[in-house]
Amino acid sequence: MGNFDREITILKTYNDRVQTILGYSFVQHVRKKGVHLKLKLGTDGKIGDENNFATKEALDATILKLRFFMQDGEDISNRNMTNLYSTLAISQNIKDEFNEIRNKLNSKLDKNCEPKLGSEYFTNRMILNAYIYGEASHETQKAVYEKYLTIFWVAYT
Repeated sequence: MGNFDREITILKTYNDRVQTILGYSFVQHVRKKGVHLKLKLGTDGKIGDENNFATKEALDATILKLRFFMQDGEDISNRNMTNLYSTLAISQNIKDEFNEIRNKLNSKLDKNCEPKLGSEYFTNRMILNAYIYGEASHETQKAVYEKYLTIFWVAYT
């Protein structure tokens, strides 16, 4: 496969994955109802949550696809797509639009949210990564995920 064919394949894959995620019930649910999450301590001493998510299965399905955009080992990661767009023979307006959307996403992910840990805020990215790598798909950050749950529990009770 030539370089041009490979680029087209990557762009199609990227667009297909975006459309898949946008069609998931979790995304549709968030768009209609937003998200609310309340942590609670169970009678067994474990931290649980009360939320208005569509279902945990719907959230996990979304997260598993979302990881493709986050992991640089994937051709369609946001970082790799930025590099690809910069080399494509397309109008600068399209390149600028892609970069603007990517910058908005990164800005949202890097936004502080409550609660604070001492003088430090959590960011949306920290919480997303902790969930993905500590709960939904990996065990590599399980301790971080459980620590965040504990901090949220203490902050909101």
